[in-house]
Amino acid sequence: MKEWLDLTVISKWVAFDIESFAILGIDPAYVHFLLSFFLIAAGVWLFEPVMLWMINANWKRLLTFLVISLAVTNLLISIQLYQVAKMNINIAEEALAYQLLAVLSFGACYTLYGLVRQIFRYFSKSSKPAVKRW
Repeated sequence: MKEWLDLTVISKWVAFDIESFAILGIDPAYVHFLLSFFLIAAGVWLFEPVMLWMINANWKRLLTFLVISLAVTNLLISIQLYQVAKMNINIAEEALAYQLLAVLSFGACYTLYGLVRQIFRYFSKSSKPAVKRW
């Protein structure tokens, strides 16, 4: 399997020196802006059909969880970056892992809650008589 997956390509891409664009007269700020812009554009292009499918399938719970979990994850990462940059606080490597585990655990509990609610609705609906009695 190692011959199929060459991780050195990823490490070379991550280790790319963005300052090398200065030779061409391109400011690194422009490179960062364009990289972010094109990543967002690619994400919209890739995930818009999936989101439309989820909306048409009426998967409101999953969409709500995805949006909120992304927002919470973004907030947690921003807080940790602020603490490292401005307060010079060393953060344990496991802190973000524990926070993401909490997001995933909530997702599992939220899914179980939805399943129990659907099962309860199904059995309460089927236990009612078919003919309304006066």
